[in-house]
Parts: sequence; structure tokens; C-alpha cells
Amino acid sequence: MKNLRKIYQSTLMRRAWRLMWEKKKFTVFLLFCVLSTALISIVHPLLMKILIDNGVMQRRGTVLYVAITGIILFAVIDFFITESEHVLQFLLKSHVNLGLLSSLMGKLNRVAPPRLFHKHKLSEMTSGLKRWTSPVSSMVSSVIPDLIQQMCRMSFAFVAMLWISPLMTGCCLIGVLFIFLVKRKLKKYTKLNQEMFELEDKIDAQTNDYIHAFRDIQVNGAGEQEKENFEISARASMQKNLEVSRVRILGIELYKSLTDVAVTAVILAVGVVFYHTLTIGQALQFMSYVGTFQVSVNWFVGQYLTVLEMTAELDRCDDVLSLEQIPVHPEPVNLDEIEELEYRNVTVTYPGSDEPVLRNVSLKIRQGETIGLVGPSGCGKTTLTSLLGRTLEPDSGQVLINGRSIKDYPLESVRKKVAFCFQDPNFLGEPIAENLRRLGKPNATDQELREAAFHASLELSDEMYEKRVDTLSGGQKQRLGIARVLLRRAEVNVFDEITSALDANTEEELLRRMRKRLEGTTSIFIAHRLSTIRGADRIVVMDKGEIVESGSHQELMSLHGLYHELWTKQQGQLCCRCGEKIDK
Repeated sequence: MKNLRKIYQSTLMRRAWRLMWEKKKFTVFLLFCVLSTALISIVHPLLMKILIDNGVMQRRGTVLYVAITGIILFAVIDFFITESEHVLQFLLKSHVNLGLLSSLMGKLNRVAPPRLFHKHKLSEMTSGLKRWTSPVSSMVSSVIPDLIQQMCRMSFAFVAMLWISPLMTGCCLIGVLFIFLVKRKLKKYTKLNQEMFELEDKIDAQTNDYIHAFRDIQVNGAGEQEKENFEISARASMQKNLEVSRVRILGIELYKSLTDVAVTAVILAVGVVFYHTLTIGQALQFMSYVGTFQVSVNWFVGQYLTVLEMTAELDRCDDVLSLEQIPVHPEPVNLDEIEELEYRNVTVTYPGSDEPVLRNVSLKIRQGETIGLVGPSGCGKTTLTSLLGRTLEPDSGQVLINGRSIKDYPLESVRKKVAFCFQDPNFLGEPIAENLRRLGKPNATDQELREAAFHASLELSDEMYEKRVDTLSGGQKQRLGIARVLLRRAEVNVFDEITSALDANTEEELLRRMRKRLEGTTSIFIAHRLSTIRGADRIVVMDKGEIVESGSHQELMSLHGLYHELWTKQQGQLCCRCGEKIDK
């Protein structure tokens, strides 16, 4: 009962019910089919009784023909109703499953990634979401209607059994009591099933990790070791599957079989003693109703096992749905234009960490300004810009747009005005042109695609746009990510280490073309290669989560601080490679 109550109170289950009720006509017609088939299952034995007792035994031709006609007619009706029921269940299952997936994806769009992936592995969720929602959609579209049907069948059959022979009915109920002996086994089955689910998720994660890191595993000679790790997990999963099967077969199915044997034995024993009280037709009718009753009882046990197996998937989905959402004002204001960005005393700590990544950071960025963010690795540069995309939330302090909290504006409105290009951009498994449109500008023309690619120094033939992103080199993929941002023409553009895979000549040409395209927009460049941001209006230097210097290239060089140190080291390295003098 505890598990049933948990399922009833599940957030995902409540959403599934709402989705089911969205298709009222389908749902109502499905319930009609369910009740009709339950009624037909009771009428059929009655017609058989009439056929034997009043038709065959008494040799009454009219009754015989009517009974046979009725049996055939009800069989045809039952066929069409049953098939309609299957079609409706399939359609409703698809509707509910897609709706649940949509709900989960909508939730993911409103959860900060660090908060999500601190709790769930990305590789588990890659293949897990659809597998987690499928049992729930099956339950509301199939199991619940079947539950109503089986309850009706069992009730109708029980009443009919009492009407034929109360004594034999009571004896049958004694046999059914065997089924309640499985209670302890059900608890053990639940625990084992939860452990099996976790092992299956682990195997899914290992498979996804292997495919994602396929190249690195190969070149580092780790293939055999990864295969061995997978086989260890596979053996553990197989062992757990065997244990679950053993409990199910020897502990649960065995009791169900004993119940069937006990009921049959009681019927035979009582039938031998009281055979003279029933006609042949009544005996067959009673046996048919007992079969219906017994099937229903066994169905309840079987479906209860299914429900127990589903609790693990529900827990995972509810974990996602219960994650704290990115906060937005209940009555957001319109965002027409970004005139100023401001970080005011911002502190950020990642989930699971005690050390802040940003410490009391304050910074103003004016419209049309080009900002360079530099500093040692791990100083908080990417974290600072992530606050603009609302993929992170500050522990304290505020991010302001036009003097108002970023939370006062609609989430999607902010994200449409701020574009991001990361060092290692991710792409869809679609052709290059489709990647540019779907994550750049959906209605972009071919000419617009070519222009964006040109300004990203990505020279592609017309045929290449129809090929997959996998055909591009690392540097081309990086420039494709830049083209995707340039295509959007956002008001604020953030570029995070966009030249790390490019040579010096390509970098110089890229920056020259980008400056022309980005003219009049606000741009933020994160770079370790300082030549990338030398021409920025303002360079912000960060160290250990704080802003330590700010100014133009010349101003910072004159301070002889951290920026001067970083620049001198980089130019010294270049000097060693090419023999040129250090540019101070």
C-alpha cells in the first residue's frame, strides 16, 4: 500500500492523468470499450448454459439457433470492441508519453545545468528519459483501463457464482487466500528491482560514455580496460536479473499456481459431492465464471508487480521535476533593448562545493562596448558570463539589465538577446545548414547562412552545407559555432575561447571579419590567448574569483600587474618559437 500511495502522489503520475484527460473523447470511449468487454465476458457463459441446458439437452431447435447466433454475434462485437480498445490505448499511450517527455524537457530548460548534473549524470539521462516515462504512460493508458475492466469482470463473475452456488463460491474463496502469502516476497522483489534498475542505468551510462569518448579511448589504448569494466557491470546486472527472476518465479508465480490448483481442487471436490444439484450447463457456466474470477485475481498480482517495477522510474522523473527552477518574476516586464549590463556584488558557489567561484564581483558593461575577460584558468571568467544566460544563479548579489534585476524579465526574452559561443560547441546530429538554422536563425536563407559563415572565416562549398558536422575539423567546428552566433545578430554576444583551435593567421582574419559583423553590438570575449582581446574597449582581469584589474591594453601594461605578467609570458613564448622581439 505504501508503494501504491507513493505512485498516486507522484508529480509525474499527476501530469500523466492530466494528459490523459486532455483527450476526453478517446478516454470516455476507451472506458465504454472496457465496460462492454467486461459485460460480454459475463454474457458469454450464460449463452453457453442456455445452449447446452435448453437447446441441446431439451432438443429445442429455436433456443439452440438463438443461442448460437447470440454467441457468434457477441464474439464479433467483442472482437471489434477489443481491437478498438487496443488502438485507443496505443494512441493515448503515445500522447501521454510525448506529453511527459515534453514536460521533462520544459523543466530542463528552466533548471540551471550545475544544479541538474550535480544530481544526475548526463550519460544516464541521455538514454534514460524516454525509458523512464514509458512505464508511466503505459500505466495510465493501459493498466488503469484494464484495472477497471478486471474489477468489473471479477465483480460480475463473483455475483454470478453466488447466484449459481454460494457453497462452491465460498470454497473457491478459500483457495484464493493462498495469494496473500506473497506479501513478504513482494517487499523483497521491490528492493531487488530497484537495485536492478540502478545497474541498468549504470550500463546505459557506460555505453553512452564509451561512444562519447570513443576517439580518446582508442588513442589512449584503453579499449580493453573499458570493455572489461563494462563486462563487470554486465555480469552484476545479469546476476541481479537472475535473483529477481528467482524471487518472481519461486516466490510469487509459485503462489499464483498454488492458488489455481487449490481453486480447481475445491471445485472438483465440491462438484463430486454436489454434482446432482447443478445441470451440465450450470457446471460449465460456473467453471467459466471461476476462470474469469481467477484470471482477474492473478492479473491484480501481476500488475502489482508491474507497479512495483515502475517506482524506480517514477523516482527519477520526480527528482528532475522537483529540481529548483531558475527564478523569474511572476509578472515579468518586457525587454525591448539591452542598454546596460551590471554585476553588483555577485558571489557564486557551485553545488557540492564549499569554495565560491566568484567573490563579490561588480562590473558594468555599456551598450556597444567590447569587453575582454582574461585571467588564469579557474578564476571565474566563464562563470561570470553564464549568469547572463541564466544557466547559473548567484548565491548573493544581483545581475542587472537596464538597472533592473535580470529576474524581472522573461527567461526566453533574455536568452534571445544574449548569444553564446563556447570553446567546444555542441551540435545536433543534423546537416550543417540545419545546425545553423535550428540554433541560430530558424528562417535564415541560404545567403544569410553563407554570410554568417564568411564572417566566421568558414569557407564551405554549397554541397558541404548538406553534410553532417562530423565531416568538419576541430577548427572548422569552432568557427561553425561562431557562425551560429553571428547568424542570430543578438544584442549581446559572448565568445568563450573561440580561437583556441586556430592558427595565428586564421585568428587574425577571423577577428577582422567578426569586428565588422559585430559593429554596434555588445561583445564579451573570454580568452587565454591575449592577442584575441588586445583591441577590446576594456579588458577585465580576474584572479581567484575577483576582478583585480580593468582598463585598455596600454593602461594595463603600464600598471605592471597580472595582465602585464600574462602578456609578457605569452610574448616570451612566442619569441622563443619565432625569434622575434617581445612587443611591450
